[in-house]
Formats: sequence, C-alpha cells, structure tokens
Amino acid sequence: MDVSAHAALAAALFTLCILVSSSEPPCHVVVAGRTIRPGQLYVVAIHLCTEEVIRFTTSILRSGVVLRSATLSIPSGGIVQIPLKVPAKAVAGDYKLVIEGSTPRGNFYFYNATSLVYQPKSVAIVVQTSRPIYRALQTVYFRILVLQMDLKAYDDSMDVFIVDSEGLVMRRWLSVFTNNGIASLSYKLPEYVKDGVWMIKVKIHNQIEEQKIRVENYFNPYFEVFVDLPNYFCPDVGVLNASVWGMLPTQEYVRGNLSLSLSLRYHDRSEWINLWKRNTFAANGPVNVELDLNKISVETEERVTGYDLKLKAAMTDFLFGSSSSGFAITRSTAGRKSHSTRIRFLCDGSRIPFKPSQPIVLSVAVEGSSGHALSPAKIENSKLSVVIEKTMVDGSSANEEPVEIYPVDFEQETSDLISVDPDALETFPDTGVITLTVRPPPKSSTLRISAVLDTPDGKYATSIFCVLAVSPSGNIALHASTLAPKIDEYAVFHLTADVPIESFMYLVISKDNIVLADDIARGSHIAATTTSFSVTMSPDMAPAFRIVAFAVYNGSIMSDSVFLPVSAFNRYEMELTMNNAKDLRGDSVEIIVSGDEGAYIAVNSGREQHSYRLQAGNDISLSRVTNALMSFEENFKRLPKVTRRSLDGNSAEETRYYPSTGYGKTPDETFSSNGLVVISNLMPAKNDRHDSPDSCVYPSQYTCNSGGCYSEEAKCNGVPDCLDSSDEQNCENAPEDDYDYLTSRLSRSMYLYDAADGDWAWREIKKNDHEGIEFDPVDVPEVADDWIINAFSVSTRLGFSVLESPVKYSSRRGLSAHLEGPGKCRRGEQLGLRLIVHNRDPTRSLVLVQLKGSPYFKSIAIAGDGIISSYSATLAGGDRHILIYVQGGRQERLDLPIVPTVEQGLVEIHVLASSQAGRAAMTHQLDVIPEGAIVKRHTSAVVNLQNRAHSITYLDIPIEETPVVPYQAWRRYIFGSPACTISFTGSLLGPLLDPEDVSIETTLDRQGKGTDVRLYEFGLNIWTLRYRRVTTTLQGGKEEQERLNRANLLYGNILKRFLSDGSFTNWDNAPPSVWLSAWVLRVFSQAVYADWEYVLYIDKTIFNRALDWIVNFQTPEGKFVETDYYLETPLDRHFGSDRVKPSDAGVALTAHVILALHNCDSHVEGTTKTRVVEAIQRGQKYLESRASSLLDPFTISIAVWALYNIGSSQFQSSMNSLKGKLRMNTDGLPYWSSVDIPAPEIKYENQRPFRRPRLYTSGDSKAVEATSYGLLSMLADDGITTTTDNIVLWLQTMRMSNGGFVSTMDSLLAAEALTVYAQYARLVDVTKMAVRITSPADSSVDHLMLIRNRTDISVSETIQMNKVWGHINVIGRGAGLALVQLQMSYGVDDRALVDKPAEKNFDLTIREFYSAARNKSLVTIEVCTRWIRDHPRASGSAVLEVDIPTGYRLVESEADQLIQNGVHPTLRAVKTFEQKTVWFFDKIPSDWHCFNHSVRRWFGVANMTLHRGALLYEANARESFIQVLFNSTPLYTLSICEVCGSYQCPYCPYYNSTIRQCNLSRIFLLEISILIFLLVLSKRRCYE
Repeated sequence: MDVSAHAALAAALFTLCILVSSSEPPCHVVVAGRTIRPGQLYVVAIHLCTEEVIRFTTSILRSGVVLRSATLSIPSGGIVQIPLKVPAKAVAGDYKLVIEGSTPRGNFYFYNATSLVYQPKSVAIVVQTSRPIYRALQTVYFRILVLQMDLKAYDDSMDVFIVDSEGLVMRRWLSVFTNNGIASLSYKLPEYVKDGVWMIKVKIHNQIEEQKIRVENYFNPYFEVFVDLPNYFCPDVGVLNASVWGMLPTQEYVRGNLSLSLSLRYHDRSEWINLWKRNTFAANGPVNVELDLNKISVETEERVTGYDLKLKAAMTDFLFGSSSSGFAITRSTAGRKSHSTRIRFLCDGSRIPFKPSQPIVLSVAVEGSSGHALSPAKIENSKLSVVIEKTMVDGSSANEEPVEIYPVDFEQETSDLISVDPDALETFPDTGVITLTVRPPPKSSTLRISAVLDTPDGKYATSIFCVLAVSPSGNIALHASTLAPKIDEYAVFHLTADVPIESFMYLVISKDNIVLADDIARGSHIAATTTSFSVTMSPDMAPAFRIVAFAVYNGSIMSDSVFLPVSAFNRYEMELTMNNAKDLRGDSVEIIVSGDEGAYIAVNSGREQHSYRLQAGNDISLSRVTNALMSFEENFKRLPKVTRRSLDGNSAEETRYYPSTGYGKTPDETFSSNGLVVISNLMPAKNDRHDSPDSCVYPSQYTCNSGGCYSEEAKCNGVPDCLDSSDEQNCENAPEDDYDYLTSRLSRSMYLYDAADGDWAWREIKKNDHEGIEFDPVDVPEVADDWIINAFSVSTRLGFSVLESPVKYSSRRGLSAHLEGPGKCRRGEQLGLRLIVHNRDPTRSLVLVQLKGSPYFKSIAIAGDGIISSYSATLAGGDRHILIYVQGGRQERLDLPIVPTVEQGLVEIHVLASSQAGRAAMTHQLDVIPEGAIVKRHTSAVVNLQNRAHSITYLDIPIEETPVVPYQAWRRYIFGSPACTISFTGSLLGPLLDPEDVSIETTLDRQGKGTDVRLYEFGLNIWTLRYRRVTTTLQGGKEEQERLNRANLLYGNILKRFLSDGSFTNWDNAPPSVWLSAWVLRVFSQAVYADWEYVLYIDKTIFNRALDWIVNFQTPEGKFVETDYYLETPLDRHFGSDRVKPSDAGVALTAHVILALHNCDSHVEGTTKTRVVEAIQRGQKYLESRASSLLDPFTISIAVWALYNIGSSQFQSSMNSLKGKLRMNTDGLPYWSSVDIPAPEIKYENQRPFRRPRLYTSGDSKAVEATSYGLLSMLADDGITTTTDNIVLWLQTMRMSNGGFVSTMDSLLAAEALTVYAQYARLVDVTKMAVRITSPADSSVDHLMLIRNRTDISVSETIQMNKVWGHINVIGRGAGLALVQLQMSYGVDDRALVDKPAEKNFDLTIREFYSAARNKSLVTIEVCTRWIRDHPRASGSAVLEVDIPTGYRLVESEADQLIQNGVHPTLRAVKTFEQKTVWFFDKIPSDWHCFNHSVRRWFGVANMTLHRGALLYEANARESFIQVLFNSTPLYTLSICEVCGSYQCPYCPYYNSTIRQCNLSRIFLLEISILIFLLVLSKRRCYE
C-alpha cells in the first residue's frame, strides 16, 4: 500500500470519528415558509441555542438540483435571517429545503431536508371588465390590476388571453407591460358568438388567473319587457315589491295587455312550480306588483332549503299587436323553516385552545342566514350579550354573570372578563361584527362562551368551546393590544411566560413567507411576567399577517401566535365629482377625479339597474383586491372573515378580516397552522408524530372536536366530515353558483348589454406628471337613466386606492326627445317618423317641435277629417311647427309623416324640440332605394399596357335613356331606379376596401351567414394583406393592424361552429363536413405568420383536433370521403356533358384534404403529426394512381396542385395532362372548364367594339376555381409566361362584382392565384400609367386616374354616375395593368324583365297573406321552392333573399325559432335586415317544400311599392339562380292614416289633440312668446 492510500484511509477514519463524536447536534431551531413561489425572496430564520458558532448552509432544491444556496456562520443566541431569491421562472417540481450544519472548520454536524409546497402564484391579479354580460359585436373593455406581495405595482410583462366557452384562444396579447401595475385592453366580439361563459386569462410566469364574462347572441325586438326584483330577499319580509314595464328603444313606455305569472323553484330541484297568473293593462309607465310571501304554498313552509321566485311578464302592444316578454328571478336567503337571522363566532370550528393568562380575541358576527348584512335599524333595536361558563382545573364549574356588550354604557358597565373596543361598538350596526377580548379566569381549564342576540322577532345564540392547552415543560402566551394596525404605524404585542426565560424570538409571516424575524431580551428571569414589544407595519405585511413567538426552555420549544389584519389601502384620499355646472343642458359633464400625484387613475361606469345591480364580480373593489392578496395564505378558508352581500345589489360584495389568537395546541401545530416548517433537534421527527392513529398531519389535515381528521378541502364544503360537524361550524354562506345565478336571473334586454352607452365613462388617466387631480369632460349618453361611476388608482408611492363608495349620476335631462323610423324606404313611400318627447320636470311644459324643411323631402298635410289618399296625398314643403303640452314626469308621442322627393340616395331629416327646460336636436338618416325587383349587371375590363403604350376601351351601359316603350303597357325599368358606379384600381385583387368594409355584401353583392361565408371574408382579408406584402405596397403598420383585427373578429365567428370532436359545421345544429373542415384548415394555415401573432393567433388546438378528426375519413386505398349526410360536396358539382367517372369520385375531395393536411402538418406534433404524415402518403398514392385516368379539368387541376405541394414524382406528367385540357374563348384567353365559358358580348357600333356586361353562365364558379388551380400549377412549373399573363386577363373578365368573382370559394382561390402571380410578375415595378374615364351622356364623368408609384397602385377610385345610359370611354397610356369595372343596377316591375339564368335550376313562388286586424300590421309570407334539374339530384347550399315591406321587421331570434321548429327540412339559418329576410338552406330538394314566416309592422308606412322581388341562388354557384317578382297591392293602397303614421289622424291613439285642449290664456300666450324668443336666439346654433 503506497503513501497516498495510507493518507486516504487516515482521512476516512478521521471523518468517521468526527461523525461519531457529533452524533448529538447542537441546539438549533430553523424556521421557514412551507410555500415557495416564483420570484419570491424566501427567508430562512435560524436560532442557535448553543454556546458555539455553527456554519449553516441553506439550499433550495428542485428535483435534486440546487436552485439557490447560501452559507452563513451564525453565533449563539438571537435569530438570523438568510434570504434566498427564488428564480422568477421557477416551475413546478419536487422542492426541498436542505439545512446543513457544520463547524467553522468544516466538520459536519447535521443534515436535514424537508419538503416544500410549490405555488405558481406570485402576484395578486384582479381583472375589471366594463360589464358582466356582453352580446355579439360588443367591445369588451377590461383592465388588469397586478400588485406584488409588497403591494407595489407589478412592472414586468404578462400574457393575456381571451378564451371562449370551449377553451379556445380567441385573442392573445404577449408581453404586455403595465402602467403603475395596470394594463388596459379591449377585444371586439364576433358578429355571432358561441354562447356561454368566456374567460379572460392572465398569465405571469406559471401563474394563471381567470375572470369570467358571459357572452351571448341577442337580437333587438320591437320592444322589451322589464321586470325589477331584488337579487335576494328574506322570507320573513312578508311582502316583496316588483315593477314591470314595457319600453321601446326610444324609452317610450308601451301600452298594452300585461300577463303576469309567478313560479317557484327549490334549490335542490330543477323544475319550476306555477303559483299564480294575473292579467292587467299597462297604460303609462311601470306596473307595481306585490308578492305576498306569506301566501306561498304550504309545502314551502315545511322545507328548510331555500328557493327562487320567478316573475314573468308578457305584454302585447295594443297598436301594432307585437308581443314581448321578460322575467326576473329573486333568491331567498333561507327556507321558510330556517331563521333569516343568525349569529356566529368568526373562528375555525367550535373548539379553540387557549394558554394560561392569554386573552382570547373573538369576533361575533350578526347577519342574515345567507351571509347578507342585517339592516342597521334591526341591530340598533337588538341586544347582544355574552355568557361564560367555566370549568376549573379541579373539576368544579361555575357560570359568570351575562355581560351585555351592545348597547353598553362604558361609564356604568364594567367587566373584568370581557372588554370591547369602542370603535367596534360604534360601527357594529353597520358592519354587524363586534370584536371582544375575553380574559380567562385564573385556574380555568375550559370555557364555553355563548353570544345571545335578542331581537324584536326572537333570540338567536351561538357558542364556542375554549380548552386550556398547557405543556408541562412551560408555556408562553402572546396577544395584541393593537387590533387594527395601519401601514407605517406600530402594532403592540404582549408576551407572558409561566417559566423564567431570558429571551424569545418572534416571526412576522405574511402570505406564507417570513417578512421579519427578531429576538426580544426580557431582562427578567421571573416567570409570569409580561413583556411588551412593538412591530412597525410595512406594506409587505398587508393585508394581514401572523406573528409567531417562540422560546427555548429546558430543551423544549414553547410557541404561540396571533393573526391581525392590516389596513393597507386607501392611504391617500380619492374623490370623484361629476360637474354639471359647465353644461346645464346635461349634454356633457366634467369628471373631476383626484388621487395621489403621478397615480394611474381609472374610471368606469355602469347602468345602475341593469348592470351594476347584478353584482356579478366584474368591477374592482377593495374587497376583491384584498381577497386576491389574502389568497396567498395556505389556509385562506380558515381565516376569520365576514363577507357581506347586498340583497338589492346596491353595493358591491364586501369582505372584512378580523383579528384572532392562534389555534395551535402544540409548537408543531402552531408553526404548521401558520404556514411554517420547522427543523430542530428540540422537536420530534415527523415520522414520530405520525405514529398515533388519532393525530392529524398538518397542514393537510385538521382535528375534529369529536376525534379524527378532516382535510382542508372538506372545510366548509357543506358536507359534514366530522361526527360532530365541527368542520362545518362557523362557516360563511357563500354559494358557489352565485355567478351563474346573478348573470342569468334577468331576461335579456338591450339595456342589460348596454352596447351603445355603457362605456361612456370608461376613462383612463395615464399621465405620470399630473398633480393628483384631473378634469375630464365627456359626453353624456342620450338615454335617460341612473349610472354608477366608480374609480380606482395606483400610486407608485402609496399603492392602491379606490373610492369609498361609487358616485351615482343621472343622465336625465329636463327635456329629452328621441326620433326613430325606418332606415330605408323605397322611392315614393310615405313614412311616419316616431318622435317621443319626455318632460322629466315635475311641472307641465309647453314644447315646440320643429320639422326642418329640406328640398329632399316634404311633409304630409292631412285634413281635419283625417281622410287622405295613399298615392295622392297633399304634400307641403318648408318647416313645420307643432306645439304640444307634456305633463310633468310624462311623455308624448308625435308621428311625423314625410315623403322623400329624391329618386334614390341618402336623406337627412332634422327635428328640434325646445321648451323652457331645454332643447333636443335630432337627425334621422333615410336611405331611399329603388322600387321593384333589382336587376344587376357588371362589366370588368383590364387596361392592359404590358406590351403597348396606348389603349382605348368602350364599355357599354345596357340601360336606355328612358324606360318608356312606345305603344307598350310595360316599361324597360322603373323611373329613377338605374344606378351605376365606375371603379378603378391598379390592384389585381380589385378595389382596396377598408378592413371593416370587407364582407360578402361589399365584394360579392350578396348576403351570407354560415361558416363558409365568414371563412371567405377571413381569407379575403388575409390574401389582401399578403398581396400588399408581396407587392410592397403596404404603407405603415396601421393597415396591417386593422386587417388583422378584422380577421381576428372573423376568426371568432368561424370558431362558433367548431365542435368538440374537431369538426366544423356550416350552421348551428348541422352535421359536420369533411370538405368544410379541410377548407377551414387550408385558409387558417395561410394566416399563421409569426409577425401577425401579436394580433391574430390561430390556436394550435384547432389544427390538432381538426386533423385528428379528418384523417378518420380516409379509406384504406387513400381516398377521403364526406360524412353520410352530404350526398356531394361543392367540389363534386359539375354541369355540362363531361361527367366525373364513378371511379374518379372523391378525387377532388382527396386532393382538397391533402392540401389541408400538407399546409397544417407543421402546426401539429406527436401522434397527430404521425397520423397526418401517414394520411398524406396514402393520399398521394391514391392521387397518383388516378391521375392518368382523370377527364374533368377541375378534378385534374386540383389534383395537380396537390401533387405539386406534396412533391410527387408524377407532377410533371399530370401537369402535361392539365395543359392538354386548356380551352380558349373568343377573345383568345385561356381557361379550364368542363363546359364552354363564352367571353362577354361585344357590340359594334360605328366600328367601335362596346364591351357589354357579362351574364351568368352555367359552370362559371367551377371554371374560376379550375383556372385558379391551373394558374398556381403553371406558375410553379414554368413561372411567368404569355399563357399565365392571358390566364390572369381571363380571370379578370369573370368578375361579377367589384370585389369578387362568382362565389366565395372561387373568389378566394382566385385571390390566392393572383397574389402568387403578382409576386412572380412584379408588375408594381413597371406600372406607371394615366387612365382617363369619360361618359358622353354624363358630363360629370371626366376623370383622370394616375398611377405613379406604389401608393397609387393601392388606391381605389369610385365614380358615381348621375345619368345612367350610353357608354364609358376608358383611355389608357403608359405601362402596366389596371382594372376598370362598371357596377350597374335597375328596378323592374314586369316578370318578363327579371334576371334569368343561362339554364333553369329552381322553381320559386311567393305569396302574401294579410291580417284583417290593425290594417295589415301582420303579413305572412309563404315561400315554396324546388330544384328542377336532373343532375345533380338536389342543389348545393342555397340562399333565398325575400324583400319585405318598408316598416315591417322580423326579429332574427324569432326566425331562428321557426327553423328549430322544422318548418323546412333543409332550412338551417336566417338573417334579417330592413327591407329583406335572408334564408339559408343546406340544399333545395327536387320536390316542393313550403314554409311561412310573418313580418310585423314596426313603423307606419303608406303608399308602399307595388312590386317586390325574391332571389334564390346556390351559395357556391351563384350562376344557378331564379329571380321572381310578386305584387303587394293591399299594402300599396294603405294611406298614412290607415297605418297611424301621422299625429294628424283623429282616429289613431296618438292623435295630437292639444290645440282643442288649450285655452288661449295670458300664460299660454306668454309661453309662446318665450318660445319664439328662444327659437330666434338658437336658430343659428340648431344645425351647424
């Protein structure tokens, strides 16, 4: 053995000797928090109670890896803190605290490791939303308040997500930074949303906090019914008052029959029990209803469980016969057998320990049985007394005299046992909580403390059992004399020991972490002496802290603890004032808000009755912020607190915390119950403490009074886990379903969502240099109501502050008026505009109403007898003045009859109402549209200067100068109906529309609603953005941001019909579709772009779930098939002689799906990716095996494009086959189609070629799709060639509207192909031209269009023609390409002149039936349809547009109900507009199917158009259509008085009879003189 080996052996023996000699470690106590959090300054406190210096190494380990470690030599005595900074990005794992002790020379003493609990929560997050419930298309405004554990503002980044009811991410914001701890964001909801509870998720590191918002679809009815009931009620109140009223959007009260019904539902049941029904009449305002609770059924008397009452009201308007209903639900605070009042101690369970000479701090709460606050008057009329029953250590027992603690006279009432804080007594009637200190009698072993509340309606009592907890080795007792400390003040504590100790240590713990550790030298060795000490309150101790004191005596540890809340917020006064003095008319108000200098101030508003009173937890309050910080506590449920809810919702939920003494009977329990872990050789090991079957493992278990254990989750969960139910004693009543109840207890109304006015005071002051007070003028909403204005702020110096109580503000003006009427009408129709004048002053007022004259409309004059003709009414121009009396607090209605005098266009009607109380100016916009069935024509021409410098194009307008046909009864078109617009752009995609304007209506001039339509709008925005990027014409980031925001809105619309299995459906309750699901994925994949994800983020879950679902529809041979419901997909529909062979069926769908799989395989992982790759391989083999035998050009084109994308070796041969299918039209332009697609007709006059509008041809949409795929393949194969240039020219001739081609799918594919072509061709670099557009018939049309740079290329010009006939000259000079389009329309009233398809596809009949009552206020429209072609057997997805009379409406929710009732076997959806209802079908079968729908009069309209039209067409093949014309003579003959559209009609309910009621007294003449004087003064200011 060599020397080195001898040395190693000697060292090992020496180490062994050291270890053996050190078997007894020195006396030490190591205390640390049990919980570890990311970014936390984790503190380890060490007390060394031995006479030597020990070197301590403290380490935090995660799964055996050291995260943080520190070493410090600690002397004897005192307590030392070792801080360890936890990494901010620490993740979940197996965490341990390791303590190693050694001598300063390195000799090892001991090693100990204990497990820690990882909690991701490191900051307090509170989310405020502008309201609790939102409707589709509404903007969700929200703020995120983030505070650190020391109450300072969080200044780092966070991620924010909007998640729908299915858990899919709708919108996300990454790395959002706060301003003074506040981030303010907004999100606009889609047009149609997925109903349910959505979430706002905030993620900071691994912490995720959620805020609920309820999102719904809602459609405004003609009027709404409101029912007002409180949120909660006490069953013993006797009578419950409710209000019911109907109201129009103008705030006009509805008159009509009212049917009321009351029903009941027990909380443990789901069905409603009808109690009674009543009928009454609502005349002028709300109807008061008294609900006698004493008459509720006998069954209720015998039940303990609570119940809900539902008051439902249905009202029918007596003028037009429209009906609507509403309801409200109120919840009882208890069952009839339960007491509505209760008293409880705020402590953990019913059995608590106490130490010798230790005062016991207890709080007594008096409240309703559901936890609501009792009225102060009831408490003031009550007495509260405390009785103590004591048992001495010798077994004897005695009762102390009862002590009355409320009310109390401190000069006469004294007690040595009980003391009460005078401040608590003063606030007791308001808070219902009183804190008292009980001093146990000497030598007492147990105390039963009972509290008795004596009220006029009975006595209520509760008790608590206190048990002496002593240790034979010694005890210390800790209590506080400062029970309500504040930040920057001192809290005083007192410690008493029954053994002589020289010193003791104390720890201050807040949020389960040690924030302070110190030691106190007592200076006395005498037992039973009290030592006082003080602790300075710092922000990191708030909002509550625990102080744990311990001492070492004779080799054992003694400990005790106290819990104290800290007043940490509102350290600076915040005030908010609504200043009306600067605008006495009430149109604007100045918000004056004050806070600390440099604070971030946030203000919000809510409608008091319909939003604020819901109290659904959307607003920020002091309690919400406090609870967010208190939730850091490990035993949050067990804290002494009181939560108060307002029964009527007039105040927010309030939570208060109260002081208490510690509940630990042993040192182990004391440390454990305060969230601490202890490592000490003075305490038994954990394994030793688990040997007893009756012992409970802290902190996961707690002891029952009757023996046994229960878990933290079992505390106050409503289910007794202990034999004596001690785990359910002294619990708060906090129903978990409160959110669902509060957000569903009211029927839906426009005021509940408050989309128009609710955010008027959502204001933010972000400046950091203001002086603490701000003046912010805002416009007051026109609606008259009461509003609740709240505000909070965060200061960098003093932290969070909120208004003590919100401010109530009324937007009621002395005089207000609302004007409403149809937004559209047809030429020549007579309209009654509805004016509602409100006088909210208490006295009667004379109001002057002025209808301002205009050359664009006239008013109707009616004779005294009210007789007037429908089509030859007497018209009057100029101003019209009307004087009316309005009683105080009442309203009057005037129907103002007008007739537009323009042929078509926008007309503005101005009305002014004025009185002594103020004035109201109103403007109504009316769009006048042509009569008859509208025929549309479109011409698209390319100014092609690629190979020449000059070109002239003549575009024919197929409309004659006059509609009159000599010697004929019919006319070419209706007078005044022709319209024509000329658009010009340098973009191949067509005119560049603003992102908000990109829709199927603006681009394809048709209506849509399904998933495929929203996908089209989404894709068009994406391809427009991509086109702008590849052509480098995107100017700045604003347009990109707006387009992505619009795409994000449409993304939410699409996901409405994304099912949980991964499939997409086109309609609600429709079967899923493989074709549609793949099409969605193809379009979504084009939107996945890293630079866009800050606005538009496509949730990867969608790709995973959808691809998993799609691959299930692949056959073993590799072909993809559609679901069983659909006979064929839009890819399989072909017209013409070339049919798809049976063996080729499914090739197009397979290629379509393969393209989706290929585009999305990079967005999935794991088994899904494996399945996708395998599916692509099988699909590739299938396509390659079928490629050589394909005949149909469309099938070949999509298959070739799929083969190219997946890198097939057969791409080239298939490409050659595709080129062989190329066709040429008469203009020499190439395209692919199974049938001939003729070029637009050329008409020659004077040797000039006039290009006529293109007419629909069978196979148009499929030809565009096939040619788009072919263009993509040719660009990939050959790049730019003459053929590709000509294909682009052919595509442009196929446009049937300014912004699109034929239908949705072909338009999107063409946009993709043209974008790729633009990237290859780089036309932007060579385009520079001047184009002049003139019209010989219209001298106003003479425009010179210049394209000089990239900016000009993206600009679109639109010219409106005044004289629509003749032709257009387009003269171009320069180089490049430009697009000129004519969009024309005219109305016809002859069936022979309606638009006709190339081949007949549908049959359609329309019939109308009119109600006999109320002059045809109800019109029932019968629609019958059928498909008449032999191939295919049924149509594809179809759309039916039916014109409805002006002033009539159909509520979309009512139309949806018709669909759910199955009125048509394939009818899936509906969309309603003014003048039109649009119905959507899966398909139109070959046999006749009819359905009825009824439209109801909303506004009085007379002399209605004689003819209206209906249009039925295929959604994916617009060339398949039928247009019909139908007659409505019964409506045409109605006069303005027959529809009650004028205030001058004597037999209408709103006839203005004021003149006959007025006496021309001096006062009357004086009022008129004053009004005329005011009118002259304000004439110039009426309409600026």
